Amino acid sequence: MASRDTRVATIAFGYADGLHRSVQGKAQVLIGGRRYPLVGRITMDMVLADVTGANRPVAMGDRVTLVGTDGDETITWDDLAGWAGTNTYEMLSHWVVE
Repeated sequence: MASRDTRVATIAFGYADGLHRSVQGKAQVLIGGRRYPLVGRITMDMVLADVTGANRPVAMGDRVTLVGTDGDETITWDDLAGWAGTNTYEMLSHWVVE
């Protein structure tokens, strides 16, 4: 249960796609050039991002960047590895790309 009114975005990507569950509570994503924290548990095929206070409505079909650049913001493989407590090579070896 959230401690305040919260708006979340459901993202169709989870540990089956290679996102380490250990980044839970640490990782962020980019939507519309802005960083949003992942919240809740990372499940097999989805994660949630707290988009409360977004400067524009976040809607179905919006691009979500897990690693890369959106606007002036960038999330690197090193960021993701740091949140997971591992190294970049391990992160890369887990991702499923289709």
